[in-house]
Amino acid sequence: MRSEPLDADVLGALRAELADPDALVRLVRLYLDRLGDRCEEVVNAADAEDLAAAAHSLASASATFGAPEVARIAAELEQLGRDGEDAPAPLLDELLTEGERARVALEELVAAEEAA
Repeated sequence: MRSEPLDADVLGALRAELADPDALVRLVRLYLDRLGDRCEEVVNAADAEDLAAAAHSLASASATFGAPEVARIAAELEQLGRDGEDAPAPLLDELLTEGERARVALEELVAAEEAA
């Protein structure tokens, strides 16, 4: 069973830290604007070094914005890259699937924040 695409505790802490609901929406939108590109950079990494760098960036951003499954998979891919290994296709597919789940959930969050 998959976990939720978003970690409400992480997002709540980010919301509290920012103290400005509009700032949260702006930052989430920035993450969303780059999410697809970051996933594609991981999937299309030319070598293990590129894989590690792209996956690290995605893992960090995803952890910050409460997308735990994306962060977990990206961290696993980062470690594979650091170990000089190629990314297995099933793991890359899982990354894309979880990236899409996070995107949908975050877009719903943004819509709810804007409606409030």
